[in-house]
Amino acid sequence: MALAAAAALGALALTAMPASAAEGTSCATDSGTAKVSPGLTGVAKVQKITIKGALGECTGSTGSTAKYVVHLTTSAPVTCLSLETAGGAAEGTAVIKWGKGHGNSLGTLSISGSPTSGLALAASLTAGPFAGLGVSTTITGEPVFTGTGFPCTMQNPLKQLKLTGTSPFVIS
Repeated sequence: MALAAAAALGALALTAMPASAAEGTSCATDSGTAKVSPGLTGVAKVQKITIKGALGECTGSTGSTAKYVVHLTTSAPVTCLSLETAGGAAEGTAVIKWGKGHGNSLGTLSISGSPTSGLALAASLTAGPFAGLGVSTTITGEPVFTGTGFPCTMQNPLKQLKLTGTSPFVIS
């Protein structure tokens, strides 16, 4: 699926940061929503994906929660069949917004895999807390159809997925 194209967070360039930030962090919970545009049907098209999510039960110096926004573009045209197969990859940028006073981590990421069986995310953080470190996690996506008619048609394209982390969100 087009989300399968969203799986690799990159390494961040080192900037001035507290020594504890260099140690990384781990968050036990990860959930969010992916918006897909123009939407998945039976016709292959390049998709733009925006993921908004929340991290919880985090350890480390930046607090116990964070929010994030990811912007991705699939590397090739994809269809609804990508939901069941590892049909594509996506690359883009990410912003992780840590709690008050802790700043934002910025980076590049990529995704690969299938939303139904698991998307692998990998990233490199380039600025902010944890700059110079990498991110890894696995998420699954549940399709949300809001149109009328059969799913994955022009009348009812897949434009949204409910995301759930299936492994810890780790920055190291």
